[in-house]
Amino acid sequence: MTNATQIKQSTEKAIAANIAIEMNAVRTAITKFIIAETHSANSAGLGLHRGYAHLQSELVPALEAKLVAYCLDVGVSDVDFITDQIKTAFLTGLSALGQSIGVSHQSGNTGLTMRNILNFKGWVTAYSAGLSARVLVAVERHKGARGTGSSIVVHSVLGTNVQIGQENIQTTVNITLQQLAQEIANSTDPEARSLLKGLLNNATVGAMLGAGATELLVKLFGG
Repeated sequence: MTNATQIKQSTEKAIAANIAIEMNAVRTAITKFIIAETHSANSAGLGLHRGYAHLQSELVPALEAKLVAYCLDVGVSDVDFITDQIKTAFLTGLSALGQSIGVSHQSGNTGLTMRNILNFKGWVTAYSAGLSARVLVAVERHKGARGTGSSIVVHSVLGTNVQIGQENIQTTVNITLQQLAQEIANSTDPEARSLLKGLLNNATVGAMLGAGATELLVKLFGG
């Protein structure tokens, strides 16, 4: 087994384990919520109704955000893979959770309980259908935050203003070529001085700078 395969399998296992942990956290949170709401309203039916609403408006969207963020944090940005992992967890785990809380906290009206369970299952299916688009948006935002590449972009090397940066992250250095060369020539770094002299002696650089290259050589190194 190659190292790349081992890393891939390890990452997939970590994602699966995280999904299980977060799903259990949602189960715990909704159970506490329904109990509190049932006591507050003095009605099991109302407490359960509020519980389903809380899942749909708060807990499930937050769960999705956490699961997507974890995938991105461990270096996975494949939209289809992330979508498949989360959708499977939703269609199986959330549907099972909806049934579990419906049975555990039912008010005694079996017909109403079954309707609540089926309605929630239908909502999970519809919600999961839009998962791919939401994951795509999250992945693109993540890429944008990190920058789309590792290359350094030099925006300008003319005049005295040299601006170097990646995407919108930039560093501005105000220095002329002569000032840079003077600082290197005055340094005690023999390697830097040698590199500078070699650069100024280079035919391509000489053609670009014209007489300026020769003048710098004479001034800094005595010809």
